[in-house]
Amino acid sequence: MDPLAQDSYEVGDQIEVRAWLESNGQGIAASSGMKATLQISNMGTQQMEEILINHIGQDFKSSFEAGVEGEYEVKVRLDDANFYRETAPVAFTITPATTQAVTPSVPPIPKPVVLNNEPDKPFPWLTVALIALGILMLLGLILYVLSQVKKANKGFYGQMIIEIRDDNTGESMSPQYRKLNAFKGKLRLHHLMQLAPEYIETEHVIFKPGSNDTLMLFNQSTCVIEKSGRAFDATKGVTIQKNDRLKVILPSAGKTIQLEYIN
Repeated sequence: MDPLAQDSYEVGDQIEVRAWLESNGQGIAASSGMKATLQISNMGTQQMEEILINHIGQDFKSSFEAGVEGEYEVKVRLDDANFYRETAPVAFTITPATTQAVTPSVPPIPKPVVLNNEPDKPFPWLTVALIALGILMLLGLILYVLSQVKKANKGFYGQMIIEIRDDNTGESMSPQYRKLNAFKGKLRLHHLMQLAPEYIETEHVIFKPGSNDTLMLFNQSTCVIEKSGRAFDATKGVTIQKNDRLKVILPSAGKTIQLEYIN
């Protein structure tokens, strides 16, 4: 794999990755049956994200957006029916995006009034009012930006118990416990499923931190979500309390995910 263009990226940067397959020092073309995967590991949370890579000839190229700040490793894995290959992991860092502070404008100091024989000019009330309004609007914009930043960095609390059932065979997997305090701002159910491709339908089932240790659930997917045996609409957000139990039905995968939110 080629070295990364740099060792450190800011949140929102695009990171380019290129790898190739070779034998005895000579590049060879990959067969159509080979599956190439880009694996990105967060060294702090031990979470790993996988992205499928399309290959052309000898090259495997992909790019991804720098997300949450932290220390990471990236590598490319190639799987075939009889073997697999992995590149050596490459470490890099994601830092917060730099921002420029906005300095509010200060209204000009009015000139002192000089007494003379000319008629007094009226006080510029309209100008002063417009300047004051501009300052208030600027302060409002700054407060709004700060509130959005605070909301994006708000953390989660508690745990989620996950139990998966195969609707075709009726078999259920053992319950799994996922701690939520490693996530901030927004959490996709697909991340709790460790980004497994068979659960890609859960990519748009999203949790956000609510008030008083609650969760806000948003469903923009084709999955059906039930609570107490009844399906409900969560496109605009639904509050999830502690000890609430949910059932997420995946129509394409033929599986049902049971969730329980606990302390």
